[in-house]
Parts: sequence; structure tokens; C-alpha cells
Amino acid sequence: MAKMLRGLGVARDVRTRVAALASLVLLLAGLTSVAFLSPASAVTVSVSIKNLSFNPASVSIPTGSTVVWSNDETDGTVHSVTADDGSFTQDLKPGDTFSWTFDKAGSFGYHCRFHPFMTGVITVTGDGAPPSTEPPTSAPPTTSPPTTGTVPPSTAPPTTAPGGSSTTTAPTGAFVAGVGPIAAHFNLTDNNDGWFDSGTSLFGTKSLAVAELPRAGLGTLGVTPGDVTSLDAGKALADLVKGLPNVPLLQVPTVPPTLSSLGTVADALSTLSPQLQGLGLGGLAPQVDQIQAQIKTVLLDPVAAAAGLNTFPVGVDLVKNLTELASQLQDGELPVNVNFHIGPEYTQANHMVSSLIWPSGAAGFPYDQQGATIGDLGVQLTKPGLYAFQCKIHPYMLGAVVVDDPLTPGLDFGKSLTVNTRNLESVPSQSDLIFKLVHTFFKITVPTNWDHFSDTQATTWNPQYPIAPILTADSGGNPQLIPNLNDFFHQMFHEPVQQPALTKPSAPGVGSVWVDTEFETTAGKSKPGTSTRIDASNWSIARKVALPEIDMNNPHNMWTDVAGKVIYQTEWWNNRLDVWDASSGKLVRTQPTGPDPSHVMTEVGSDNVDVVINGGNQIMVFSPGATKLLKTINLSPPGTKPAHPHAPWMSSDGKIMVTPNVNMDTASVINMETGTHVDEPTGHWPIAQGMTPDDTKFYTANFLDGTESCISIGAPACNDGGHKVHSKVIDLQPGYDPVSGATGSPGLGGLPIQNPVSPDGRTLLVANTFTNNVAVIDTATDTLVKFLPCDAGCHGINFGFKKGGGYYGYVSSKFANTMEVIDVSQGPQAASVAGKFTVDAGPGTATDDKIVGYSGFGGMGIVTTPLAYPGWSAAQKGAGAPGTELLVPCQIALPGKNAC
Repeated sequence: MAKMLRGLGVARDVRTRVAALASLVLLLAGLTSVAFLSPASAVTVSVSIKNLSFNPASVSIPTGSTVVWSNDETDGTVHSVTADDGSFTQDLKPGDTFSWTFDKAGSFGYHCRFHPFMTGVITVTGDGAPPSTEPPTSAPPTTSPPTTGTVPPSTAPPTTAPGGSSTTTAPTGAFVAGVGPIAAHFNLTDNNDGWFDSGTSLFGTKSLAVAELPRAGLGTLGVTPGDVTSLDAGKALADLVKGLPNVPLLQVPTVPPTLSSLGTVADALSTLSPQLQGLGLGGLAPQVDQIQAQIKTVLLDPVAAAAGLNTFPVGVDLVKNLTELASQLQDGELPVNVNFHIGPEYTQANHMVSSLIWPSGAAGFPYDQQGATIGDLGVQLTKPGLYAFQCKIHPYMLGAVVVDDPLTPGLDFGKSLTVNTRNLESVPSQSDLIFKLVHTFFKITVPTNWDHFSDTQATTWNPQYPIAPILTADSGGNPQLIPNLNDFFHQMFHEPVQQPALTKPSAPGVGSVWVDTEFETTAGKSKPGTSTRIDASNWSIARKVALPEIDMNNPHNMWTDVAGKVIYQTEWWNNRLDVWDASSGKLVRTQPTGPDPSHVMTEVGSDNVDVVINGGNQIMVFSPGATKLLKTINLSPPGTKPAHPHAPWMSSDGKIMVTPNVNMDTASVINMETGTHVDEPTGHWPIAQGMTPDDTKFYTANFLDGTESCISIGAPACNDGGHKVHSKVIDLQPGYDPVSGATGSPGLGGLPIQNPVSPDGRTLLVANTFTNNVAVIDTATDTLVKFLPCDAGCHGINFGFKKGGGYYGYVSSKFANTMEVIDVSQGPQAASVAGKFTVDAGPGTATDDKIVGYSGFGGMGIVTTPLAYPGWSAAQKGAGAPGTELLVPCQIALPGKNAC
């Protein structure tokens, strides 16, 4: 730093230059004079530290007052009271107290150094106002969210500007920045339009925040009117130089800055060059003039102006001009804090916050928890670049933070990124994989980007992305600026897309197809989700079940009983299993379960109902009809990391269940009679299982690896080049180059989810939510045959009967209002899309509540009645279940004997 300052001609001993420079800092920072008033009477206010929060978190007091903090935790937790500006800090064991007297007016932020998400603010007034308190901004942690209730409108607490002053939430569409220790904040909610809710809508999504590294330094100079001569010239100049390119932060605004605020700064900069000359710092003038010119260029850009962005100077040439300046920032960089709140006022579920993408080498990453939780979480981001998070329990819940370096143009994606898949530790931000993941993020988190089809007319899908400059880096680390991400993505992904009217399958199916349209909202509910029944004889939408009387929350997966009389339905964002009448849709009962039940199946023979507790560690076994809890099977010992099982499969005789344990990277093979299990290693984030009808092997979809694991249940049954082996990995991304995007044959599959084996045992279908296609695997050779197209957020697959013989695979999509039908009757090589139709309610659709939003969206779990799989089909035929009278003999044969 000293070398740089000498090169700039700094005269440290010239007091007039110090004063002039400090005045200039005040000019650019937009600070105003302070009118000092007579202090009010001093008071003493108490703040309790309990349940990982300051209570109250916001206090207003007159000057001269004292605040006393007391650690009231009962579990031994140690906290600190640490001023954001470093003026005081004290560690407190339970029972300890600490006091501080505030004798100057202002706003003083503080935090706990052990738990950075714990923050508070003391507002000291000089106007005689009486002391007041506000309730905490987040609820204390709890272990059992309520089973019903209305979620209030999604809001985030106000952020805090440099120096501790409170700021208001920006209007919709405006740029919102967390700056350094002032945290970006997400509430995790049950709502479709903000699973990770930042409290604003940036580029159309609530799930994105942008934060500035605190490199300008102007908010920490400690400048007060009349006291400018005490500044050190070197520090003041260094802070000024660091701040120049990041013009919006120079203003220390009372509201988040917008593009229009640059005009005032550009005008201020026009007076800077002659003042620098007068200070003997003329060497800086050309840089200042160039920055001013670039600001004016941005102001004249109608596209940027229309986007409402807090846009930084654009142009790769600016990176070169600022290289030396940026090199001075390596000591003392402050982190950006990101807080996540999981509380019953926003969600009835337990969640996790797990790293998906982060700048390579970022401290504290990967970020994860031992298990699902309720309460407050926090992480510090220390490197510029893209950070993405997802819930390991509900993996399409995504949140992202772009940590921007104010000394670079555009929003920084970082040079090299680590992706939590396939051990990719260093991927250039200018790469096919990163672009595909960001593209998917904006398709998932912006509901207006969801794909709406029609049965009767052509449609155009035209998703929109940030109209913003993005700074990436190539494999050599060289800066590559994307001037407009929206235009770039439209070109890369060939959008908009023209879509013809849909065509239904020509041959009917048998019985009913139920699909959870998990995102549909209805008038009588605060929570999203319906279940939709399709009449397979004519492909009409027969019924929508919303269950407004219990405010059914995010219905995810279904099954039916041996007689086909009831539907068992899990509420994935709650702790309940619902049972309703299959013919009328009327609620029969609601059975409490553990947190976040994901999937349900029955046992052939006993007809017991097995519910997977995704947010916990258990399989809960209920009696037929789900009238009584019979037993609970734990998958991890007490006190250890929970397994968080997701989508299981049952053997055709009801004796074995296999579960994918997303938190353990294992699959459990469970003896349902004894409750004992054997754990098998899988790929990363195993999420769903399929099993061959002869019960010899099963397949695990490894969500983040893009692979399928074939695992034998007894003797070696997986096929590897003509040999039988115990296990085998089937790659859904053969030959994929994450940088160039090159792929091998037959193509690319990513983020596989549901993966059932056809009832004849020949074909494995795998829904790929990232690549929007279905992998077709030949179970005779355990090889990938081909991919068939599906729609945005391809998710659920289950098999049903084709009328006259054979089987249909039914495919749902989360972010498209469609049901796709795949005919596998002739085996995997001949598998083809037979047709597709929308799942919107029609004039003849029976409903128990009026649909008011997201019609047809959120396709998740699917079940067909009658059940098509060997074991269940024969049992249902024997019980006279509806639809079984239409089956041909080969469709109800014993396991492994189906030859339709």
C-alpha cells in the first residue's frame, strides 16, 4: 500500500490536504450535517440473550443511557456482545451480564461473534424520545411446527447500512445489496414463489440476493462534522481509491441505491479532478475521468435503466484499469453474512441449507447441517462469486447470493466455482455446466418462467432472465463479460420456444391416474397443493382434491389400498398422512407422522401402510387404512446423523423395503418383519428407488451425481459387460465435458429423481429434472439406451396398465402443466412418447375448492389405480378393486412372468 501511495504522490504531512481530502470523502458519501439536540433523561434497558437471539433485537434509547445484556441460555451456550464497529466486545457465559453506556446519538449494530446470524441494533436518540423496544425479527427455534395455520405475507427484516443506520426494503424489482457484515437474509417458506425468500423480487425471483464486499471503506472512516483533521491521509486516500469504481456505495444511502442515483455521483465526480490536482494527486485524475465517462454511458443505456438495476461501470477494460487497485484489498477483507430463518410463521416443515455452488476455496464451504432443522442459520461469504444453496429435504428449494466485487464491472460469478456434483472442485464460471445451472435456477424460482401448454392451441414459451451484465472467467482465469444475461441465455438455449397444441395418446389406459399438482393454489387454503385424478379411458381431468378443511400443505406422493377404495397422501411440508375416499375425494382421516413425510407405499399381504419420514430418520408402519401406528423403524442410531430417507420401493411380497438416504449417501435394505437393515453405498444425494419385479435388484437415482446405482438384494444380479456383479454405476452423463458442453452418446441426463422399473421388468425409466428428459435403461444389460423428452422440472414417473395389454409410464413435471405418457410395451429400445396433455381443471372437473393460481403446475408423485406392479396387481384383482376387471391375464401374472 505504501508503494502505491508514494506512486500517487501522497504528501502525508500536509494538514490542509488531509482536510480537503476528508471533505471530499464527505461530499461523495453524501453525509449531511448533524443537528445536535439536548439529550433526554438517561435510562437503563435490559436485553435478554436466549434461544439464539437478542430479545429485544432492536432498542431505542436517549443519549447517556445504558444497555445491559444478560445470557439467559439454559443449555450452556456461550455468546458474545460485539459491536459491529469494534467499539466493544464481551463474551458471556450463561448467567453473565455486560453493560455499555451510549453517550453519542446514532445507530449502533452489534452481533454475537460465535453465532453471526444473531444481530441487534441500538438506536440512540438526542430528541428526548422515550425508550421503546421491538420484538425479535425471528422466532426462537422450536421442534414441532403447527399442523395448520395461515402463513403471513413473506417479508424480510430491514437490512442495515454501513455504520449501523437502518434501511428500508427496496421496492419490487429494485437492486438489494447486503454490504459486508450487514447480512443478506432469507426466510424459508412453504410458498411457490419464494421457497428461499429474500424479502424482495430481484430479476423476478425472490430467491436471489446480491451482496457487496465492503471494499469502499467509506462507512467506517468515523468522520464527523468538524473533526476532519484527525484522519490519516494514507487511509483516507486508500479508502477513497477503493470506493471510486463502486459509486453507489459512496452515498451511504438511506434506501437501497438504484441506477438513477448514479447521476448525482457522476456530477460529484466532475468536480473531483481539479480537487485532486490541487492536492498534488493529479495522477488519479485520468482514472476518475474514465470512471465518470463509464457511469454516464451506463446512465444512457435504456436497457439497463429499464431493468432498475444498481449497475456498475461496464466494460472488461475497466478490469485492467483496476487490477492494481484491487491488489491492495488482500488484507482485512470483511465477509458478507447470509442468514437463513426456518420458523413456523413461514413454514410447517423442517429444512436444511446445503451448498450447491460456491467459489473454489471459499472459507467455510461446503456448508451443510447434520440434519433438518428449525431455527436460524448463518454463513459468512468471503470471496466474490456465485453461491447457491438448496434444501436437502426439498431439493428444488433454491436460494442464491451473488457476492459482487465493487472493483469489477457487472455482477461477479467468480473465476472458479465448485459444484456439489461429481467431485467438480474447480469449474470456470464461463462454462456449460454453470450456465445450465443458472438457467435452471431462473426457470425454477421465477413462476412466470414456468412452461404453460395448451391442449387446443400452440403456445410460446419465452422465459426471461436478468437484463444485467455478468462477469465470468474462462479456463485461463481471463475476465469475460456477458453484457446482457437475458440475451445470452435466449441465444444459448434457443428461446423463445414455439410449442404446438398437445396430442393425447391414441390408445387409452386402464382406470385412474392420480398426480400431485403440488403448486396449485385454491381459494380456501393458505397452503399450496392439490391432487388431480385423470380418467385414463379418455384422458380427461376428472377431479381435484384440495382438502381445504385441513389446509392440505404440499401433497407430494400417493398410494392406494388393496381394495382400491382409499388414497393415501403425504403432506411433504407438514407432518401428516391424509386418507381420502378414492371415488368421492372426501377426507376419511388425517394421521400424524414425523416431519416432512415424502412417500407412502403398502405392503403386499398385510396391506400395512409404510410412510417415509423424509425430515427425520424413520419408516412409520401403520395398520390398513392408516388407523393405528404399529411400529417405527429407525435408519440411524439415536444421537447420530439422521438418514433423511426419501422415495422407497417395496418388494412384490411386502417383505423388503429399500430406501435412499439422502443425508448418508447410502441405501437401506430393510427387513420389514424384523426392522433390521443393511446399508449399501450409493452416489451423491440418493433420492429415489426402483426395483425389478423379481425382487433381485434395485436402482437408486443419485440426484447430484447424475447416475443410477444398480444394487443386488441377494446374489449378484446387476449386469456389467455380460457378468453378474453385486453393484454397478450407470452414468447418465456419458462423455459430458462441463466446460465445453460436449456429450457422448446417447446424450445428457442430470438431477435424476423418480425411477421405477416397468411391471414386465424390462425397462427402467428415470426422470431428469435438470435436463428435462427421461432416461431409458435396459434392465437386461443395465445400460443406458436413450433419452426421451419431457417438460420443465421433469419429476414423477409411475407405471399403469395400457388397455388390451402392455404398460404406460406416466411422467409429471413440476414447472409445466402437463402429463406425458410413454409406451414401454415393446421394451426399452422401442419405448416412445405416446402423447401428452394438460392437467388443468376443465368444465367437467369435480373440485372441493376453487383453483386460483398455478393451475396444473407442480406435478410430483403419481399413482395409478389399479396398481400395475406384480404382487399388488394380483392382490387387487383378488380383492375386486375397480378397474381390475379390464386387465388381461398377462398383466396380473406373477413377478418376473409378465410378457404383455
